[in-house]
Amino acid sequence: MGDEWGRNYRANGNGDQQQPNQDELDKRMEDLKRVANETQQRIKRVANKASDYWQQAQMAPTPRPAVSVEEQRIRQLANMWSNENWRLAKDLGTYMEIVSWSVDEIW
Repeated sequence: MGDEWGRNYRANGNGDQQQPNQDELDKRMEDLKRVANETQQRIKRVANKASDYWQQAQMAPTPRPAVSVEEQRIRQLANMWSNENWRLAKDLGTYMEIVSWSVDEIW
């Protein structure tokens, strides 16, 4: 937007530089106010969304109890694995939701 006015100002006439009239300046100011207002509203929406995400992240996870011996063993193995891996949440097995598991032989 700013460069557009500059090009029109430089290209106006046969090399003679005219000052922009008051109507052009007023229109330009209104455009800038409108863009600033829209930008401010977008920034507020982003900040509100970030705040919502932050609050969700701050909720403490609830431990999930094991309902069977197999599930207890799965949780213990996940905890051992997560406690040795610094890139994972500690005690992952305590808080994870187990969707399904199966028994298989390992050779």
